[in-house]
Amino acid sequence: MNIIILLVLSSVLVAIAFLIAFLWATSSGQYDDVHTPAMRILFEDRVKAEAESLSVTNYPSEPDHVN
Repeated sequence: MNIIILLVLSSVLVAIAFLIAFLWATSSGQYDDVHTPAMRILFEDRVKAEAESLSVTNYPSEPDHVN
């Protein structure tokens, strides 16, 4: 019975610690970036196109087999 009380108390303490960390993060401005999500949709296709153009495509269509 004592172990259940210990586990419940420790889980409550961990939950309170996470709540305090979340409240600190929101009050210090961690989630105030409103510019980047709006701009990300404008540049996503260009980033994908640049990544595809940088991929190596100089390999021959069929590899040379030495038997």
